[in-house]
Amino acid sequence: MTNYTCYKCKKEYGSDEIRLNADRKLVCVYCLGTKKHAEVKEPKIDKIEETIEYVCNNCHYLFKRKASVLFMHCPYCGQEGKIIAKKNMDSDMILSDSMDAKYSY
Repeated sequence: MTNYTCYKCKKEYGSDEIRLNADRKLVCVYCLGTKKHAEVKEPKIDKIEETIEYVCNNCHYLFKRKASVLFMHCPYCGQEGKIIAKKNMDSDMILSDSMDAKYSY
């Protein structure tokens, strides 16, 4: 299929969308007004959802989830109810947890 260039909009079209105007120039059916130009749709940009960083108090696995996602257990060890949002942890909690005997090697 041969493409022809519209002299008004300078876009290429197939022979089914090109016509000769009164001045014998090649014009697309959109510029002639026979059809409307296809609107160029801008791609939707999904708004970035906030993520929250969590830590499991059992295995200390760090992970992130979208704020809208609800979960009940650690994705690594499977313990329920031992997950804390990292931003809610204070330094005293971290230090006291690190002094636990289960971490002495």
